[in-house]
Amino acid sequence: MVPTSLTMKIRNDTFLQFDSEPRDHRLIIFSSPEQLKILKETEEILIDGTFKVTPVIFTQLYTIPGVYQNCVFPLVFALLSDKQQ
Repeated sequence: MVPTSLTMKIRNDTFLQFDSEPRDHRLIIFSSPEQLKILKETEEILIDGTFKVTPVIFTQLYTIPGVYQNCVFPLVFALLSDKQQ
């Protein structure tokens, strides 16, 4: 279970968008409402996955930055508990 303090941003916006709950293939997705709005309007998205900077109980971190008004913004963060390359 993700603590409530980690599911909200400073402005009380929902930051935790999805949590598959504890199981073998856990997936947690973080993004603010503002980031999701930009994602819908973005000109292109990029996807990057890494195995080196995740909390102990996870093995992968995926980030989805998007190009919006000629700038790249981090938009979605996903933590995965299983390793697939």
